[in-house]
This record gives sequence, structure tokens and C-alpha cells, in this order.
Amino acid sequence: AQGGEIVISEIHYEPSDSEDYQFIELYNAGTGLVNLAGARLAGGVDFLFPAATYLAPGACVLVVENAVAFSNRYRTAGSPWYYPGLAVAGTWAGKLSDDGEAVSLLATNLADLFSVTYEAGGEWPSRAAGKGSSLELAEPAAVPTNGPARAALLAQGATWRSSSLNHGSPGRLDDYERPVVINEALSHTDLDTDWVELFNRNSTTSVLTGLYLGDSYANPLRYAFTNGTQVAPGGYLVRQAAQLGF
Repeated sequence: AQGGEIVISEIHYEPSDSEDYQFIELYNAGTGLVNLAGARLAGGVDFLFPAATYLAPGACVLVVENAVAFSNRYRTAGSPWYYPGLAVAGTWAGKLSDDGEAVSLLATNLADLFSVTYEAGGEWPSRAAGKGSSLELAEPAAVPTNGPARAALLAQGATWRSSSLNHGSPGRLDDYERPVVINEALSHTDLDTDWVELFNRNSTTSVLTGLYLGDSYANPLRYAFTNGTQVAPGGYLVRQAAQLGF
């Protein structure tokens, strides 16, 4: 494994429900096939990559806390968070700290290829700290191959972002295009006429099928938009409290 090619691209260190869903994603940002055999994840977790763990250019591999829990959420068709073809190298020993810590990728000779010391506060993305998101590297392909420059970039909270997808996007880079935004909300009225307004910033019609509104990180799928719900370009959509159920 070469540190300039492989980067840690996603860390789900504090899932909103259970640490069983913790995972780390590694991404091959280079142009050649990489064999991770004998490389090691170290820090709060410990994992030795088995023989013939090959990672193609642009591909991802995952190391997880609990293989059964991970498969139930991300590898089972019918789960809202299912994604096909996820490559899981195995399960680690230990656990990721909710408060932040260093995670390192070590070469077969235990040389430190690179480290990421994530934090749960300060300039680091807040939604990754138990609020439903994972911690994602904003631009994996832009990480320098030079060791000191790479270390300096990965140490900055601004280099990372909260995943736009609830429970993260393991096994692929998050390229989700946000079709609409919450533009305005009226809350806590005595007459129970609360509402949420959505706005489509795009120049094309946005279809909201498969999207949800929620009022809690623990229950983000509380209101499902009906099939075929659309918002015209530059248009608005309002949902009342009575429609939302919250």
C-alpha cells in the first residue's frame, strides 16, 4: 500500500443509534491497482488487511465494527440505506471514540503511511457527532501525495464534511445532488398552523419521490413524499403540520 494513493475517505465514528454501525472507508485516489495485504488500521481500532485485498483506482473498501449490523443496514435489499456491491474487508478489534482520536494506516513494516486525527467539536462537522451523518473527506482526489502536506490537510476540520445522506454513504463517494432546500419554516404557533416551505433552486423540475422530512435525527424518515411529488424550477412546496404529522 502507498499512502499517496490510499486515503481514509469516510469515518462513521458516532452513529445516531448504535456503535455497531461504525465503519471506516478507504479510497484509492491513484491510477493503479493497490494491494492492501499486510497493511494495518491502528488507533482506537486495530485491523490487519488479509492477503489479496486489492483496491482498484476509484474504488472503496470498508472495515466495520459489526459485520452483521453493517450488512443489515447497508447490504440488505429493501433497507433504505442499501447500496449494491459494497466491499467489506472485515471487522476490527476495538471501537472508534465518540470524542475524536487518531486513526492511522500502517505499512507492512508498521511505518505510518498517514493518520487522521478527527475531532467531535470545534471546526469539525457537527452532524457527524451522533446526529445521523458520517464524517466524509470533501475532496479525496485532491489529497496531496506529499506526506507532510497530506498530514496538514487531513488534520483540518474544514477538509471534512458531514455526509448529506443519513448514516453516511459507505462504499462510494457522496455525489448526491440536493434537489431542493428548506427555504422557510413557521414553528411553534399557538394555532397549530406550523409549516415548512421547500424551494427548488435548480433549473429543472425536482421529483421528491424517495425523499423524507423529519424533526429528529433519530427518526429522519418521519414524512415520506408521495410518488410523483414535484417542485417546478424556481418553485416552492409547502407542507403543513397536519400533513407532516409533527
